[in-house]
Amino acid sequence: CAMKLFVIRKLSPYVLASVLLWLSDLFILQEMIAIRAALAQGLILLSIYFRCKDKKTYSVLVAILALGAHYSSAVFLPCIFLSSEKHYRFLYVPLIFLSYAFAMVSSSSLYQLLGSTGIAQLETLEEMYENTREINVFNLLNTTKALICLVLWFNVEKLVKENKNA
Repeated sequence: CAMKLFVIRKLSPYVLASVLLWLSDLFILQEMIAIRAALAQGLILLSIYFRCKDKKTYSVLVAILALGAHYSSAVFLPCIFLSSEKHYRFLYVPLIFLSYAFAMVSSSSLYQLLGSTGIAQLETLEEMYENTREINVFNLLNTTKALICLVLWFNVEKLVKENKNA
C-alpha cells in the first residue's frame, strides 16, 4: 500500500486525484479482498482452536463469521468436524482418494448440469470453464501434499503423544 502511494506521488502531477482513483477502484478490488481473505483464514484457525478445546458452538459460530468474511473459507470448514479418534481415521482416508476421483471426472459436465438450471451465474461459470485450460491435479505438489496427509494421518497416535491437538 505504501509503495503504491510512493509511486503515485512520484509519477502523477495530480496526486490527490490519482489516489482517489486508486482508492475508488483498485484498492477495493485488490487490497480489500486480500484483507477479507486473510481475516477469514484467521477466523478459520480460531474456529479450529475452539474445536480442539471442545467448544463446538464457538467453533461453528466463528466458522460462520469466516464464511461471511470471504467465501474461500468454505474450503476449510470440514476441518472443524475432523476427529483424531481411531475409529474415525479409516473413514477420512478415502476422502483423499475421493477428492482425486472428483477431480478426474470432467467438471465441464458438472457445469453443464448446473447451468441447465437457468441460473445466470451458473451459466457464466460454465462459459468460464470452457475457456480455461485443464488443470493437472496429479502434479508433484498436489501428490506430495496427499502423501504427507496420509503419512501424518496413519501416524496420528504418535503425534497425539507429542501434541494433544494433532
